[in-house]
Amino acid sequence: MAAASFALALVLYLGLDLPEASPSQSYAADSDSAVEISYGSVVKLMHERTKFRLHSHDVPYGSGSGQQSVTSFPNVDDANSYWGWSWKSHPDAPL
Repeated sequence: MAAASFALALVLYLGLDLPEASPSQSYAADSDSAVEISYGSVVKLMHERTKFRLHSHDVPYGSGSGQQSVTSFPNVDDANSYWGWSWKSHPDAPL
C-alpha cells in the first residue's frame, strides 16, 4: 500500500501540467548518466528545475486511506527526504 501511495505521489509530482513541473529536453536524463536503482537503495528525489525535494510527513490523512502525506519542499535536508526501495512478497506479485 505504501508503494502505491509513493507511486501516485511521484506521478502527481512529476506529471502535473504546470510549467515548473514539466521537464524540458534540457532536464531529461541522458542514457549515459542513467543510474540503476535496486532493492535496498536509498535516494533523494529532486525536481531538477525547481530544486524541490519529494518529502514525506509523519502525519496521516484523517480520512480515506489513513496513509501519510507526501509533498515537496525546497532545500529540505532531513530524514523524511530519503526514500528506500524494498521488496515485499505478495501472492499476486509477478516474479
